[in-house]
Amino acid sequence: MLTANQRKNIKMLWVYVGCASLLYFVVFFSLTIQAAEYRLQPSISLMTETDDNVRLSANDIDIYSLQGESAILNADFSRSQTNRSLSINNRFASSKYDLNRYNSEDFSTTLNYQRGFERSSYSLNLSASDESIRSLDNQPGNDGATVQRANKAQSYSLSLTGQYQLTEQHRLQNQFSAQQRHYDNEERSNYNYFSNNFLWMNAINPQLSMQVNLSLSSFRPEKTNGIEYAFIETAIEDYGLSNATIIGRMVDCFDRLNPLDPYNPDTALILPAPIPNFDSTEINCFNAKSFSLAQDTINLQVGLQYQWTENLRLDLLIGSSHSETERDVFSLNAILVTGELTGNFVQETEQKNLSYNVDVNYQHSAVVSSSLKASQSQEQTAYGSSVDTRRITLSNAWRINQLNTLKFSLFQRERSQSLTNTGQELYNRNFTQLHITHVKYWPNNIRSDFRYYHSISDNGAQQNGKRNRWILSLTWQPEATIWSK
Repeated sequence: MLTANQRKNIKMLWVYVGCASLLYFVVFFSLTIQAAEYRLQPSISLMTETDDNVRLSANDIDIYSLQGESAILNADFSRSQTNRSLSINNRFASSKYDLNRYNSEDFSTTLNYQRGFERSSYSLNLSASDESIRSLDNQPGNDGATVQRANKAQSYSLSLTGQYQLTEQHRLQNQFSAQQRHYDNEERSNYNYFSNNFLWMNAINPQLSMQVNLSLSSFRPEKTNGIEYAFIETAIEDYGLSNATIIGRMVDCFDRLNPLDPYNPDTALILPAPIPNFDSTEINCFNAKSFSLAQDTINLQVGLQYQWTENLRLDLLIGSSHSETERDVFSLNAILVTGELTGNFVQETEQKNLSYNVDVNYQHSAVVSSSLKASQSQEQTAYGSSVDTRRITLSNAWRINQLNTLKFSLFQRERSQSLTNTGQELYNRNFTQLHITHVKYWPNNIRSDFRYYHSISDNGAQQNGKRNRWILSLTWQPEATIWSK
């Protein structure tokens, strides 16, 4: 028998398959009466990678170096006609490393349909993927032992974008997107995500345009029956423990947590709920994370686009967002709220946040260009904390000649977390990365890419985590096959 989640996933898959099939028939039969151009573009990439600190750890005991190879097969098929096009991309990637827990095999398929009219256009994207994630969790091995493996995830997404030119000065654009993500690991929470983004632009003059951006988003993780409900049910029915004994054990576990130790996720009060192990006469405690039940956000930003000179452009957006979150909360006094001995109740919180985005692009010449991007955002997490994130990226691209391109990028991110109710700061983490890329085109449709990353992570401890990563790839992309009908 299929579980409710399996039936739900199958239904969602059929929805996406049905949408894709319907789109195919509509597009196919509506375009057959016109001349069409078909294009098939395959490519093969081989990569080798070396990473001297894959987990970016500052502790010598936890530092793991990684070496391995990857292969990527890619095939693009497209069909183009006047004012409309249809493209399908299929991608398969396989990676093998000396640390086999990072081995992965990823599949993805993306379909895109675009249609243009005299004053408007729209596009539809459908995608499905089965991918590996480099975050590790304890998972059962073939022999029943617990091992660490990269997580696997399946995701399905849909995006519909339309834009309309009201007048020469006014333009409207709207994008709706939906995503479903499912993890093979039961310790991770599956979720659905929906968003709708509305953009209005008004050209004041050829150099200056105003813009208003309104977005609505909804994050819906899979609901749970309660963090430690099953443990308490077992304690009552199988072990005959009284409510007073259970509460006593919870108090003992609660006292072992240290809310002022933000760098230890096993003891930080905002992350886990203390769960006694009722199977033993000793009070052994488990730490279990709670998941958000629902989060809805509305974000309004206003700004401008300014073509300062022919080679210099400025994009600016500033605004605020309002979030409402329902989340699982652990409390020793939850029985007073729920009337049941579960340790959990649902808490509703609201928060207003400030955000801005600044993007400066400068074209020095036909061969050199630079860009500066800066942003700040605040968000409320599902655990009753507030996260403030600031990002700055400085990049430079130099086209040495027709066959060689060199790119430099310097990225810095500062992220601080504090308790929403009290404002007490929990941590302040900095991440800096230097990225250098050299692209060279060779005869016989071969391209080489050499990428180097140097990363530094500072989490407030005395030592910083440092990482050097080298990636060399060779891509063969033969001439596309084109035919008409």
